[in-house]
Amino acid sequence: MLNCEICGGSVLVNPDTAIGICDSCGNTVEIDEAVASKCKSVFRMAEHKMLLNSSKGYEEAIRLFESIEYVEGVKEKIEQCRNRYAELKKKESVRQKQAKRSESQDTKIGVLITVILVLAVLLFIAGLIFAAYKILSGKLEGKALYIAIIGFAVFLVVFVIGKAANR
Repeated sequence: MLNCEICGGSVLVNPDTAIGICDSCGNTVEIDEAVASKCKSVFRMAEHKMLLNSSKGYEEAIRLFESIEYVEGVKEKIEQCRNRYAELKKKESVRQKQAKRSESQDTKIGVLITVILVLAVLLFIAGLIFAAYKILSGKLEGKALYIAIIGFAVFLVVFVIGKAANR
């Protein structure tokens, strides 16, 4: 922060002209060329960070602009960066929530497919046991084999759907 030599007020610097004006008394102050050059450089660097259009870029731009707060137009740039930073953070938060929801739905679908696969395998095994019982008792009927075949078919269909869903 540059202070006025007359009243002690804040001096706003125009790096292009190397002249500062006191915001309290209006006194004109000549700025050292090295200070003006540094202000230009930092200002350009901060604007470059803004072009990244990322929350990190805006954070860095704010930090850089705050280091040269006494330069004309910087307060507006800081406000612009803070607004855009808030927008990006809000969008990022919404994306994270959507990703969690999607992940949760994928988990639920995975559990459902697993349950159906287990039930299909149990149906298949029950059909085989029923068929073996009927064969041993000498009363083999088509129903027992149908149960085993249906159980196996359901297992295959659900397995294939599950594999396709994981791609």
